[in-house]
Amino acid sequence: FTERDATIIMRDLIGALSALHKHDILHLDIKPENILFESMALDATIKITDFGLARVFSNDDEERDHGEFSMELMESRLRDLINAGELNHGTLRGTFGYMSPELILTGHCMKATDVFAAGVVLYILLCGRPPFHSKSNREILELSAKGSYRMEGSDWDDISADAKDLVK
Repeated sequence: FTERDATIIMRDLIGALSALHKHDILHLDIKPENILFESMALDATIKITDFGLARVFSNDDEERDHGEFSMELMESRLRDLINAGELNHGTLRGTFGYMSPELILTGHCMKATDVFAAGVVLYILLCGRPPFHSKSNREILELSAKGSYRMEGSDWDDISADAKDLVK
């Protein structure tokens, strides 16, 4: 996709997420496979599909969730994941490579969880490949939890500084 194409798709995606979040709905599985074009027309709008993992959420939940974890807790859980592969798989919701660090490390879902996944989609739209890639799901979770990705090489040569900044 060109940057212009990515801009249009992301505008529609963020608008859709904003509408969902306004009604306290978290999608929790934002990824390219769940974003469909309404038609084959060049100016077709997108539709978000697959609400199988979605949940109703309230600001009270978000405030409570923020109080239950800290950066120290997340750093401790990241060390546990890296050193021993310890992770509560029962709290994971979504697709490997699109889950936010907070979700991976603490099991907490919030509006930012969907926004993080939208950022992964933007990365893919701009360069054609996922930011967190490995043959191992554990390594994908580690890379995602660390926020470890690269924007170098020929795939990124023609991408503007503003677009790179937005991905970051």
